[in-house]
Amino acid sequence: MLERSSVSVPVLWKVAEVDEENGRMLLLSLHGIRHSSYCPADSLEYPEGCTFEGSSIDADVLNGLETDSLMQSVSEDELLPSGGENGMYFFIPDEKEALKYFPSPEDRLLYPLTASAAEGARTVYRGDLDSRNYGWWWLRTTGGAEKAPFVDFQGKVRREGAWAFHGGGMVRPGIWVKTRAFTGVKSPHGSTLLLGRWQLESGKPPAPVRWRVLAEDRDGRRLLVIADRGLEFMPFAVSGGEGDDPEAWDWRTSAARAFLNGDFLRKAFSPAERKRILKTRIASNPMIFAPGSSRSLTEDWIFLPDQSMVMRYMPEYGARNAGTTPLVAEKIKRHSASVGYDYSPLVVLRDRSTGLECYDGCTVMQHMENGHLSAEGSRSAMEPFVIRPAMWISSQE
Repeated sequence: MLERSSVSVPVLWKVAEVDEENGRMLLLSLHGIRHSSYCPADSLEYPEGCTFEGSSIDADVLNGLETDSLMQSVSEDELLPSGGENGMYFFIPDEKEALKYFPSPEDRLLYPLTASAAEGARTVYRGDLDSRNYGWWWLRTTGGAEKAPFVDFQGKVRREGAWAFHGGGMVRPGIWVKTRAFTGVKSPHGSTLLLGRWQLESGKPPAPVRWRVLAEDRDGRRLLVIADRGLEFMPFAVSGGEGDDPEAWDWRTSAARAFLNGDFLRKAFSPAERKRILKTRIASNPMIFAPGSSRSLTEDWIFLPDQSMVMRYMPEYGARNAGTTPLVAEKIKRHSASVGYDYSPLVVLRDRSTGLECYDGCTVMQHMENGHLSAEGSRSAMEPFVIRPAMWISSQE
């Protein structure tokens, strides 16, 4: 994986192909950077529609002269023209490339890069993000048509296409870059490390905990890691909280935060290991308090991810689809028996629901289920969830 600046936020790229003979490599974005129509409105007066060269995606989003075009955020010295009539640099995959470089439907699922891109898709073309916040994305055409193929919310290639003037499709760019000239930052995304010890199986002593590395800062001194599996099963809320009391599901006063920065921090890590864990200032529950206000910010050694962290640092399905330890699986089984139905192992986030019905009185929490994000949330904060902690650590042991 490689990370580099684009427009206003970093974009995480997949290295799809390396051409050592010609000193170049193909990068494909792991996010949808913007939503756009395929063809400009004036082209729809003609039955042939538009080709990719001259499309809205090419001219406005990727290779245009506008300040918010992706091309205006990079140096041409790093890039290689990808062909086409106008010598374009950035492009979007065609059907063959989508199937080759994203071989499974799960690989082809796509999140918007930023919250503003997501809000744009929801506001202008409501419904073009599904309940899990996946978007559908355009595929490149070789000829003109009133419709263009796309990949849908489930990661399926839809050859019948969508109307080319539809503005709700996401743009997933690709680019060939010079391997020696590229100045992006290598990301250890996908690597793992062992840190701390925790009881993973019933009746056995604590064992080393494996963490998945999600990102590093630009100087390589800090790493963002998340537990490779769910490590605990417990209620999110503080004991005694119930009903529509906002304190019941406020991250600041939650049982999950107290556990992670209390018993878990003390028991799982030695004094030397605790020195590697960096205190992090994080925002919590922005729907309760104004984002950025003093009441919505906390400083934590260990925390739960929120939706924005999942979308930015865990764009791949496999990174989000983690299991649990055998001990957590036993606890879920016992709880299922006590309530009389199978209890799904939902991984709780530190956000409460963003559903419209959940303003100022909803106690359901956002979660991941089998690697999929829930936009509406689920369950009372007092019910148990799988706890999958995250933290920033020093890269130096």
